[in-house]
Amino acid sequence: MPHDAEVGEDEPLDRDAFNKMLVEAVLDSACISPMEQAARRDPKSWPVRYLPPGKLADLYLLYTAWARARGLEVAAGSTFRLAWKLDGWYKCLVFRKASTHSLCFTCGELKYLIQNANTVDDHIAACGGLHSHLRDQYKDREVYWQLRARSRTEKDVLCIIGDGMDQSKFGLPQWTHGRAPKHSVVEKNPRPSAHLYAVIAHGLRTDIYISSEGVSSGSQFCVDMVLRTIDEVFRKSQRCGTPFPLDCIVQGDNTTKELKNSIIGKTLALLSLAGVFRAASHSHLRVGHTHEDVDQLFGLISRLSRSSSSTCRASNQKHSMSLMWAVGA
Repeated sequence: MPHDAEVGEDEPLDRDAFNKMLVEAVLDSACISPMEQAARRDPKSWPVRYLPPGKLADLYLLYTAWARARGLEVAAGSTFRLAWKLDGWYKCLVFRKASTHSLCFTCGELKYLIQNANTVDDHIAACGGLHSHLRDQYKDREVYWQLRARSRTEKDVLCIIGDGMDQSKFGLPQWTHGRAPKHSVVEKNPRPSAHLYAVIAHGLRTDIYISSEGVSSGSQFCVDMVLRTIDEVFRKSQRCGTPFPLDCIVQGDNTTKELKNSIIGKTLALLSLAGVFRAASHSHLRVGHTHEDVDQLFGLISRLSRSSSSTCRASNQKHSMSLMWAVGA
């Protein structure tokens, strides 16, 4: 699995090498089983996972909420920092510098109360509320993780997660440091972009669908991609002679544009009525706490795409030539 240190910022890659690297990274990130993860004793060999913007103190706060939810003894902050450094967890858990996801209103409100508490009692009450909130959202996430593990091992449940990637990630040409140059060509011609949607059927397959920017990416499009993946899972079970999963759970982002709407609910109800599944449902995490494995897959694809794109390495003097070639001027 290529980690960040193995993907050079300015190292050119040919198409075959990049395709091989991307496929291996996707397989290791999306299709690795929990048993294989447990077999890797050294965290430095684990796939890189990105955490929301923050500091080690925020991760320690989440750890204390997890430990108290299970009635375990909480380790001291110095012990936590020592294990973080010596065991190599900083290699596979990286804090993002910025976030484009929606922020949790409850987390922001409780953190504000902690910072502006006038008395010790108010401070303790706000800290307790934040711990309880983090514990509850962690329990919600555990439900998805348990279903994901069962889909990979028992295979009697089909656990699917789908999400769309930001269209600006695949706009052409790509700007150095993400900033558009000041040029008349940039102002007069829009950048062509593509829409990428990923559906992961845990333990079975990972499908990545790409469409042009003119194609609608609403709820009908997302449901169509989910149904395509279910159809491929059924075909694979027929070819291999394996039983088709009895139940289906679709995990989606917390937005009504994609899978949090009545369309996916009606679709799953029809699948149950038609006898495709014994039971089917869709679930969603809380606002501000929806970052999951499919988003990590998008980050991996985006990082590897930038490393192979020559337009990302172009200087400001070459921007006009790249733009004129891109728009056919």
